[in-house]
Amino acid sequence: MSPSHHDRPYGVGLAYRYVVHQDAMRHRESIDLLEIPTEDYIVRERNIYSDPDKRLLREALENFPSVAHGISLSIGSVEPLNRHYLDSTRKLIDDHGIKVFSEHLAFHRMDENDLTIFLAMPWEEQSIAWLKQNYYAIRHAMGRPFALENVTYYFPVPHGSLDEAYLFSGALSGDE
Repeated sequence: MSPSHHDRPYGVGLAYRYVVHQDAMRHRESIDLLEIPTEDYIVRERNIYSDPDKRLLREALENFPSVAHGISLSIGSVEPLNRHYLDSTRKLIDDHGIKVFSEHLAFHRMDENDLTIFLAMPWEEQSIAWLKQNYYAIRHAMGRPFALENVTYYFPVPHGSLDEAYLFSGALSGDE
């Protein structure tokens, strides 16, 4: 596969939505990259109301380096990863030549229920072990670099044995 402008996206980006498409195109010289919301294209109900033929997405991807960004993995949940979501996301980004996939370092599923809010990971060694297992499984399933975005939180989970810096920097160090 020949190199493309999606190989090394870098800079200040814009969370892309079809409603900002025309403005993004008009101001493309001021935008370094786009963050493409995967759910807008793999969740049928969202795609129908946004960009059903993916015409706007294709135009945006032709003009901007981009990363795919999901919100549905719940990488920190102690439940199995959603294989259908991973397969659908990989197909979308393979079809459009996007080289990097990202998600939130959080959990929002518990007992098969979506809590509809991103919750910060507990700052514990057990969290890191679980996160590491999921991280490498996702990276392998996606076949490309996988980035994690930390989430905002209002207070740290009480009584954690680690600090935030260790959770983010030490959690994924080392080999698969």
